[in-house]
Amino acid sequence: MTLPLFLGPLRSLKFQQTTSPSTLSNLAMNASTIIFANRIPITKTGTVTHVGFHITSVTGSPPAYNVGVVECDTSGRPSTTAFGGSTPASYTPTTSGWKWVALAGNAAVTKGDVLCARVWAGASAPTAGNCMNVYSGTSSFVPCIGIYDIQTFVYSGSWVVNGMPTMAIKYDDGTVIGLPFTVTTTQVFKVGTDATPDEVGGLFTLPHDIDVESFAFALMSRGATAGNIAFKLYDAGGVLWSSTQDSDLWFAAAAGGDSLVPIARIIPSSPISLAASTPYRLSITPSTTVTNGFITVPYFSAENESDKVQLNGGTDWKLTHRTDAGAWTDVAAGVAPVGIFGTYTPVTAVTNYAWGGVG
Repeated sequence: MTLPLFLGPLRSLKFQQTTSPSTLSNLAMNASTIIFANRIPITKTGTVTHVGFHITSVTGSPPAYNVGVVECDTSGRPSTTAFGGSTPASYTPTTSGWKWVALAGNAAVTKGDVLCARVWAGASAPTAGNCMNVYSGTSSFVPCIGIYDIQTFVYSGSWVVNGMPTMAIKYDDGTVIGLPFTVTTTQVFKVGTDATPDEVGGLFTLPHDIDVESFAFALMSRGATAGNIAFKLYDAGGVLWSSTQDSDLWFAAAAGGDSLVPIARIIPSSPISLAASTPYRLSITPSTTVTNGFITVPYFSAENESDKVQLNGGTDWKLTHRTDAGAWTDVAAGVAPVGIFGTYTPVTAVTNYAWGGVG
């Protein structure tokens, strides 16, 4: 018996519309009316001790903010009711970067619950001259972990859905749920003959021997004359498989042209057998010389490699890139949205099984 598999970070990520390569929005929390929150479904019973978010900058001397977890209201928006017996922290920001803020009182959570991580003004109102700025999502390129369906909200008179999730919660045993990812102003690699790097993809190992039937890449946008692009699979000995494609296939065919994120799915002429626990690289690179021609490939960097456990394949998939066929640079905390489709034969017989899911 053979069973189907879809492996890789791409399986866990959803993509919504993008009009151009974009970055995370910078939210200035400079008034008492501004609230920042993420709705987070709970996938594990336990005790939540921390809320995490990314501060992009600190202006002046901000007052303390409240940081907590609250219940959702009847419309699924953040309420003001503390969740699971918790008490919010009073947190005074001083530096930028990812921050894990310990709750003043922990939250008891049960698998299947839905809560909102929430940051709002404390007793003293922040001002334009004394405030913090946080990553709050983006209305353009919107990846999210499909199996969790986390959503960002911003309030300034009314709640507004704000795209990419940018918060996380942490349990007393170190488990993280959410997106503790750092996405800087370079959210995409431009893969072109005059770009640095000019080859980007994923370094991975597999849990089983697999016969690969197709490979998938999330692309983002392209230059006016991108030319042909090559998809390549490597093992330690070099190129195992390569396929050259006209970039028009992926962008002209998408409804709306470059305004949508195409998923390039490449099917080899025959299945490719890959071995378990063996490192491979799956990449995209230009195959024709076109000045200023490029394909943009989205990527993410987690705060810590261990935070990637939420993605399909988890830490078995890493970001990899190089320039002019030189030495590879592997980014352990990085994620390239690529994936593979294939089949495998279980070691023991399976009598009851089911396949499905979202994302």
